[in-house]
Amino acid sequence: MSATWSCCNEDKEEDCATCCQCKHLFHLTCLKSTHKRADPSDFLAPNWRCFLCMSAAPARCAVSANNKTSRSKKRLALSSPPSANSDPATTEDIRTIVSEIIEAETVKMLAELKNTINSMVTSELKTIKDEIQSMKESMAFIGNDYDDIKKELTTYSALAKNLEAQNEDMKNTISNLTGRLNSIEQHARSSNIEIQCVPEFKSENLVSVTKQLGSVIGHNVEENQILHCTRVAKLNRDSDRPRSIVVQFCSPRARDGYLAAAINYNKKSGKEKLNSSHLGIAGEKKPIFITEHLSPSNKALHAAARVKAKALGYMFVWVRGGRILMRKDSTSEYKVIKDKTCLEKLV
Repeated sequence: MSATWSCCNEDKEEDCATCCQCKHLFHLTCLKSTHKRADPSDFLAPNWRCFLCMSAAPARCAVSANNKTSRSKKRLALSSPPSANSDPATTEDIRTIVSEIIEAETVKMLAELKNTINSMVTSELKTIKDEIQSMKESMAFIGNDYDDIKKELTTYSALAKNLEAQNEDMKNTISNLTGRLNSIEQHARSSNIEIQCVPEFKSENLVSVTKQLGSVIGHNVEENQILHCTRVAKLNRDSDRPRSIVVQFCSPRARDGYLAAAINYNKKSGKEKLNSSHLGIAGEKKPIFITEHLSPSNKALHAAARVKAKALGYMFVWVRGGRILMRKDSTSEYKVIKDKTCLEKLV
C-alpha cells in the first residue's frame, strides 16, 4: 500500500514526518518551508500531529488515509484555520498566502514611509519657510536703512556741493589776498635794491660798499640818501653764496637811478662786468649783481621763470618795477609773469 503524502504528493526519498493521528506523511523540506519558525526536531516527535488534525473535528481525524477527497479550488482565507472538509494546503497556496502577506506588509511599509517622508518634508519646508521669512524681514530692514542712507547721502551731497562752492570762493579770496599781500610787500620794497655775491667780512661797512659801487657804475650816492643797509638771511642755508645786502634809499627815484646806472655799466663793460675786484678785494674775481629787492613770492616766481625760459628757449628774463618780464627773442613781445599759471601757459 502506497504512502499518503499530505504536503506535495510527490513520492521522493528524503526524511519525512508522520502524523500520529491521521498517519499522513509530510516531507521535512515541505514542513520547513511552511513552518519557518518551528523547530525541525518537533516534526520527528512520536506524538506530532499535522496542522489538519490539530484544527479538524474528531470525526475528520478518524477518516482513513485512503478516503482522501479532492481539495477545493478555493484558497483558504488569510488568518483563518482550515475547515474540517478542506484538503491539505499546497505549495502554491502557501506561496499565494506569503505573497499576500508580503504585499500587505509592503503596502503598510510604503504608507509608513510616505508618512515619514511627508513629515520630514513638512518639517524641512517649515524651516525653509521660516528662513525665507527671516530673510524677508532682513531685506525689509536693509531696504529701510538704504532709504535712510539715500536720504542722508542726498543731504550730504548737497552739503558737499555747497562746501565745494564755498571752498572755491575761499580759494579765489585767498589767491586775491595773496596777490594783494605780495603787492604790498613789493611796494614796501620799492625804494630797495639787493646787492648779491659781495664777499663778507667781519669789519665791513655796507654803506661804504654801496657808495663805492656807485662810484664804479658812475652814480655817486650821498650818505643821506641811504636810509638803511644790512645783510639778509639766506633762503637756502646750505648755499655757499654770501648773504645778500639790502639797501634802502630815501626814495624810489634814488633807487631807480642807482639800478639804471648798474645796468648801463654792465652793458658797456662787456666781459668786465661788476665784480669783487671793483671793491678792491684781492683774489679770484667774483661777479656782483645789483637787482631790485623782490618779495619772497616774486623771488620764487623769478627763479621759476628763469628755469622755464631755459627749457623753452626764451632769451630774456628781467625784473622791472617789481614785475617779472620774459621775451623769447629781441623781436617778440614781452610777457608779464604774474603767477605760476602764466608760466604754465607759455609755449
